[in-house]
Amino acid sequence: MAQFTQTKIGCTWLVNSLFLLIGLSHFTQAQTTKSRLYLNQSMSFVNYSLEQGLSNKRITAIHQDREGFIWVGTMDGLNRFDGHTFTVFRADSIGISYAAITYIHEGPAGMLWLSTLNRGLLRFDKRSGIFTSYRLPSPHENERNTCLSVFEDKQGKLWISSRGGLNKFDPKTSRFTLYPNPAPGEFMYALHQDQAGIIWCATDKGLFQFDPSSSTFTLFPLGVEQEHKALSIHALYSDRAGNLWIGTEGSGLFHLNPLSGQITSYPYQKNGLTGFLIRKEAIMEDASGKIWVGTDAGLHRLDPATGQFTAYRANSGIFTGLKSNAIWSLYLDQLGLIWVGTTEGLHSLMTPSKPFHTYQFRLDPSFSHRNENAIGFLAEGPTGNLWLNNDSLGGLYRYDWANRKLAYYSANPSDSHSLWDKYVPAVYEDHKGVLWVLSGNYLHKRNPFSGKFIRYPTPFYAYLLAEDHAGNIWVGGVGLARFDQQSKQFFSYHHIPADSHSLPKNRLSSLFIGRSGTIWMGVHVVGLSKLEPKTGRFTHYRPDFNHTSGHLNDRNVIDLYEDDAGLLWIATGFGGLNRLNPNTGIFTSYTTRNGLPSNTVKGILGDDTGYLWLSTDHGISRFDPTTQSFRNYDHKDGLQEGEFHNGVKAKRGNGELLFGGPNGFNVFDPDSIRDNPLIPPVYITAFKVLEKARLLEKNSIELTYKENFLSFDFVALNYIQPEKNKYAYQLIGVDKDWVYSANRRFVSYTDLDPGSYTFRVKASNNDGVWNQKGTSMQFVILPPFYRTWWFITISILTGIGLLYGAFRYRIHQIRTQERDKTEFNKRVFQLEMQALELEMQALRAQMNPHFIFNCLNSINRFILKNQPKVASDYLSKFSRLIRLILQNSNTPTVTLESELDALTLYLEMEMVRFEGKFTFSIVCGKGLEVDFIEIPPLIIQPYVENAIWHGLMHKEGAGHITIKIEQQAENIVCIIEDDGIGRNRAAELKSKSATKSKSLGMQITAHRLELLHTLYGKQTRVEVVDLIEACGQACGTRVILSLPIGE
Repeated sequence: MAQFTQTKIGCTWLVNSLFLLIGLSHFTQAQTTKSRLYLNQSMSFVNYSLEQGLSNKRITAIHQDREGFIWVGTMDGLNRFDGHTFTVFRADSIGISYAAITYIHEGPAGMLWLSTLNRGLLRFDKRSGIFTSYRLPSPHENERNTCLSVFEDKQGKLWISSRGGLNKFDPKTSRFTLYPNPAPGEFMYALHQDQAGIIWCATDKGLFQFDPSSSTFTLFPLGVEQEHKALSIHALYSDRAGNLWIGTEGSGLFHLNPLSGQITSYPYQKNGLTGFLIRKEAIMEDASGKIWVGTDAGLHRLDPATGQFTAYRANSGIFTGLKSNAIWSLYLDQLGLIWVGTTEGLHSLMTPSKPFHTYQFRLDPSFSHRNENAIGFLAEGPTGNLWLNNDSLGGLYRYDWANRKLAYYSANPSDSHSLWDKYVPAVYEDHKGVLWVLSGNYLHKRNPFSGKFIRYPTPFYAYLLAEDHAGNIWVGGVGLARFDQQSKQFFSYHHIPADSHSLPKNRLSSLFIGRSGTIWMGVHVVGLSKLEPKTGRFTHYRPDFNHTSGHLNDRNVIDLYEDDAGLLWIATGFGGLNRLNPNTGIFTSYTTRNGLPSNTVKGILGDDTGYLWLSTDHGISRFDPTTQSFRNYDHKDGLQEGEFHNGVKAKRGNGELLFGGPNGFNVFDPDSIRDNPLIPPVYITAFKVLEKARLLEKNSIELTYKENFLSFDFVALNYIQPEKNKYAYQLIGVDKDWVYSANRRFVSYTDLDPGSYTFRVKASNNDGVWNQKGTSMQFVILPPFYRTWWFITISILTGIGLLYGAFRYRIHQIRTQERDKTEFNKRVFQLEMQALELEMQALRAQMNPHFIFNCLNSINRFILKNQPKVASDYLSKFSRLIRLILQNSNTPTVTLESELDALTLYLEMEMVRFEGKFTFSIVCGKGLEVDFIEIPPLIIQPYVENAIWHGLMHKEGAGHITIKIEQQAENIVCIIEDDGIGRNRAAELKSKSATKSKSLGMQITAHRLELLHTLYGKQTRVEVVDLIEACGQACGTRVILSLPIGE
């Protein structure tokens, strides 16, 4: 056991010695360099001035109200800021042309109390927009109405400083009480009331304490007053600990601990505090406890622990810097943002909302976007050192994170143990900690013991490096090659035109080795390829722009990454992010349509939680593969710039991610990137009717029907990158659902109908945290008087009354007229009916002679043919038929039974007459009440006769007629069907005969049917159907006769 322990200790010593030698060897070839790598901690400001709507550039007072709006006092009026727009409020309505505001105080009721240089004390009602002016008392009659500061005590009384002294104001009675200035003729600039109720007063003659209980002033010496010369004190500020900070003119900054009485002095021009004057609103404590001080020479941040100031000054060459060194006011808002008032407008200190840290070779902002800070590659390996280069300076750099030291490796082509060229496109530190460098046409291996480089000529120009699981080094560039460390030989892969399984092109854009050992590569302007080292065969994935679904969507592959699930993620030049499932060969793409900030993706890294981080030419994006959603970050979040370089990325052992670009590189811990949790309050800031603003004093607003052109402005009060706030609105009754308007903050509606409406709006902050409740307002568009319920009711009742009166009058007239007309019409009707009936009887009478004529001809023919028995039988049937016809001739209708009897006699006579030329059958529908149903007499017979004469007489052989009677609703339907020669053949034969006149019986029957409709208003219908065999030959005719049942 002892021997094992000794061996273990010996091995440990050897390992430690080895790594010590490797660590020391890093410095063997490294040279000292004047270059440094700086963490850029510069502050960025957003400036708002006249161009953004400010009423005046000199910002003398800043306040955030309880709703979240920023109120800005200037030398010319009051401004409200919502993160986007300034709304100016002036006291023109009370005859004040302009007011130079020096302080803003908000009372418990939400009223703003404004101290002014020239208009005394003003009260501003935010809801109504109305100003009220109060003139301060003064011991001198002609003294200017100057008010410099105001605060409210626990009793609700206001205390105001002026040149005349200290004033107490009772808002209930509007009365002032003046306590004359202990320094007569001098300004009393600032006030502060401590926990004991003592009021501290800053004057040109020193610091005074005022005791309200005794109404007395006492001078409080700060211990640095010179004989016969008092301190000119302008600013008072109490921090969270209750300490009092005192700003002066000429004497610097003082810190007073009220409990101990200890005073600390920070003179001007020492410890970083510059300038000569601290104005009354220019001291502030930030969220971390640092004290910010504005002077006439810039903005300063004091670390109370060290007593050192950091200065921030205006620089015309810095776009995001201060625009003026004359600081008039400072303010910390509810979210911890710092607001700075200067003579060149309002500034917000754009503290990065996300912990993205930027490292640069040069901090001078004038060198931004130049090669001094451009990063060509980033790499980190097992040793924990960062390897990088600089596009302008060239060479190879190593950064030691722990010691913050930057080492430089120069190039010397004549020294075989140094780098060939200062341009280094790629560096890789393998799993053993050995450094591999591409420079010129050489692959360099750094000896971990001597620190010297060994050169291996590459078979082509290479700029990509990777290591496989066997420890082989792969280089890519104008081809692909594997470097075997044992044989020190390169094995190359090139494009062979005749081999589709070779490299598709001798130019690579990216190189990556997966966990399975597959070599993945982007091939320039071709797409994606993979090499299976065991087979030496390439498989290619090219875009199919005709069938994009499931395919790679861009031929420019910039970077590759494999996740824990084995999915391959592809960064493309113009197709966004692509994902390949190697098992199925199916691609899925994610572009700007899915939330990417740009379709040009430069690099991909995965964090330890499964998120993908993408560098693009519009910032960095975090992709959640589970929800397939993006979160985007830009230079306002602290990035070096919006654009990044192709494949310039690295992941540290501690999980931090690095991306490089034209202005340095960013380092961040993915776990520390948190969304802004603030749920922004949402307000409707403007309501316009016919383009004219309306005050939003009431919860519900009434409008006339002509005021139906409306517009709404709204805002989410989040001042962290407010341009990223998102909005959604809905006018209930018009919009079926929420309308998402991105960052658009207004909407208009035209030609709204009268009715009740609710307009509501919701919004999110810069990180997509939504205020789902939002805000809303109700309004009513009143209808015109003629569309009101009362007018409509009165109109309806009046109309009904008038109509009823007119109706009664008209009824009287009609009755009178009808009495006169009735008899006449009755007589006319009777005459018309009689005429029609006589016409009907005449038609029936015409039918009788027509039929009798035909029958007598038949009897005559039988006699001439010497057929007495047949003639006798025929005459007997004829007499019976005549008797029926005579019986029915005086009635408009007969029973169906009587009609069928007559029809049967007629058919039997025709059978005798035509000597068996046809047979017939009459079929009545089941349940048909033939003895009750009445129809016009002799209405069927003409159709039967027509069937015999024109259908059957010309047929070779015997024919057959079928007559079917059935009832359908209120009609009797009679179907007469023959199997004769058909209508077309009959018409041909008729045209060849001498007699071409139309059948008299058919003409009479058609006329009778018309009269039936005229007399009784009942519709009759006759339909003739030609019967056709399958071969197309006519085989008869069917007549469908529909008659109303007689009453």
